[in-house]
Amino acid sequence: MIRIGIVGCGRILNAHLHGYRKLREAGIDNFRITALVARNSDDARMFRKRG
Repeated sequence: MIRIGIVGCGRILNAHLHGYRKLREAGIDNFRITALVARNSDDARMFRKRG
């Protein structure tokens, strides 16, 4: 299992999520998002709630 940390949870977050969704659709699912880094802590919290 590959553990991934996302840097940037503001406007760039949707691009990150789109890329990881495409990987899963392609059958590549041996990863898990385990860390978030954001200048604004509210952005990171919002992502965490979204799951």
